[in-house]
Amino acid sequence: MLDREGRRLATAATFLTRLPWVARWASGAPAELAHSVRYFSLIGALIGLLIGAVFYSLSTFLPATLSAILALTIGVLLTGAFHEDGLADTADGLGGSFERARKLEIMRDSRLGTYGTLALILLMLAKVSALAALAPASAIGALVAAHSLARFSSLPLIIWLPYVREGSHKPLAEGVGMPDLLIAFSLTVVLLICSVGLSNTLLLLALSGLVVALSGRYFKQQLGGITGDCLGASNQLTELTVLIALCALQKPS
Repeated sequence: MLDREGRRLATAATFLTRLPWVARWASGAPAELAHSVRYFSLIGALIGLLIGAVFYSLSTFLPATLSAILALTIGVLLTGAFHEDGLADTADGLGGSFERARKLEIMRDSRLGTYGTLALILLMLAKVSALAALAPASAIGALVAAHSLARFSSLPLIIWLPYVREGSHKPLAEGVGMPDLLIAFSLTVVLLICSVGLSNTLLLLALSGLVVALSGRYFKQQLGGITGDCLGASNQLTELTVLIALCALQKPS
């Protein structure tokens, strides 16, 4: 059992990051990839921890804004801008047409349009501003919480909404079950409590739940369900919501 769960953990890390050395232990089977989602929040927490450590270290000798830009750059290199790409494609598709089929066609196009460009610019400006506004000591916990919740945000959408595009990711989406969701949720709660405390955990769960519910409803109305790009968009919106909320809760120095 430990070997199986370790393989799923490596599969989640391979799927969510660009780390080459974990791929040797990962599984390429769609069923194993589907079950690996239970560890998405843990991989997100590790990503957030690394970004936070870079930000904390740089903040000792660089301005907060520059430290935030460099730390987030490390995050983009680590993940390959996986979810940011989903946000951009979703923005292009939903903004580029009134017809459902055409929206999906635009989202499949690898070219970046006006809506996607603006979405990425505004997203990164907001992330940099939020991170720079946090005290370096609290930024690590904030980033752990933001990235773990962001990765978890995909799971409710995968389970409760149909996957509307045929392709290699459809078996993955349809293979995720309630046990995966429950394990992932429990792990996410533990990570949140450890990183930002119990009271903040309850607030962030409520806020992220609202983001997921509203985005899921919008995707259902516009597309009839979700695609992989929609999951990336929800991920980024959740991450940003958490960072902004923790900025608002930060006590004045």
